[in-house]
Amino acid sequence: MGEADLTPRSEYLSDQNEAQTADLVGLTESAEITPHFQSYFLLLKGNALSHHGARAFWRDIANLPSKRATILAYEVPLVERFRRLGLTCTALFPWRGPTEAPWDNPTHHHWRRLLALGFPYIKVELLRDNPARIDIRGWRRAIGDRAHLRVIEATLARAGALRSAGYAEARRRPSTSFPQAVHSLVHRVVHSFRHRPARYGDR
Repeated sequence: MGEADLTPRSEYLSDQNEAQTADLVGLTESAEITPHFQSYFLLLKGNALSHHGARAFWRDIANLPSKRATILAYEVPLVERFRRLGLTCTALFPWRGPTEAPWDNPTHHHWRRLLALGFPYIKVELLRDNPARIDIRGWRRAIGDRAHLRVIEATLARAGALRSAGYAEARRRPSTSFPQAVHSLVHRVVHSFRHRPARYGDR
């Protein structure tokens, strides 16, 4: 759901998420249409993994014709639906109200502020495509760390190559259905946090 191409900036994310007690944890919150968590990163914990209503949400996802339709049908109402089920939801980088326009994409329009606050990613889509024509001058200086910059440059090169290869492959065979892709993604996320490296430890 949503743009998932992100470039890592730090390794602190697991510790931050482990400290959260909410059932659903998002990174950034958008206020477009209604306040909701952007779906490039969602962590399901506790009751969000076992509640029958939450499981029904994922089970009922359909393969819609466009990214926009998918966002409107699933990303935007997710938090409200989970809260109606009695589940707790929190964003590590919430919407800031009047200081941010409700139609802004935080990971694009406010990338500098997010980085300054410790946000651990910068979007590949922003650096590669910049669809909203945001001023991204000085992004390397904003990242600073040379090791992180090397990773980002390599990721951008790989993303460009994979994108070209993906277009060619899509012409040869049907794409994976959206529900199947989501179920696979949820399985991998849950598995990764159940079997995370020992260095993160339980608090």
